[in-house]
Amino acid sequence: MNTYLFVDSLNLFSAGGSYRGYMINWIKGHNDNSEIKFKTLAVHDGAFSVISKFYSTDELWFQKSEFFPPAKIGYNPFDNKKIREGFDKNSPEEFVKNWKISRIIMHDGRDYRVLLTEGLSSFTSLKLKGIYIKLSYFPQENHWVLKAENQIQK
Repeated sequence: MNTYLFVDSLNLFSAGGSYRGYMINWIKGHNDNSEIKFKTLAVHDGAFSVISKFYSTDELWFQKSEFFPPAKIGYNPFDNKKIREGFDKNSPEEFVKNWKISRIIMHDGRDYRVLLTEGLSSFTSLKLKGIYIKLSYFPQENHWVLKAENQIQK
């Protein structure tokens, strides 16, 4: 139900970068059960595979703090099956089968926190499913788009 008359509930759009980009990838796999139905989602430097990101980021504390309570910080996905399952259940990659919504992916070439492979993995997954996808790649940017000419795209 649309509470706000100025909101076009048939054309909802959501975007997020970094952790919010991870959450947009998560929403894509869980949107069918939501009262809010998005038409398009945009991800900027968002994680696709929690395991891949665990092994490739420059900031290991992110994964350990995001997926485990503080008492368990220090556990690794290779330590035992239960810990690995904790990582897998929080990975957007595990829910690609549910992806149905078109998406815009923006990724930066010098992002060492969330490597380009995360954005390309999302892109390839959507292509393989036949879902509309647009990829914007900024080879000179890091985890943030800082150059003015890259902040406005047509």
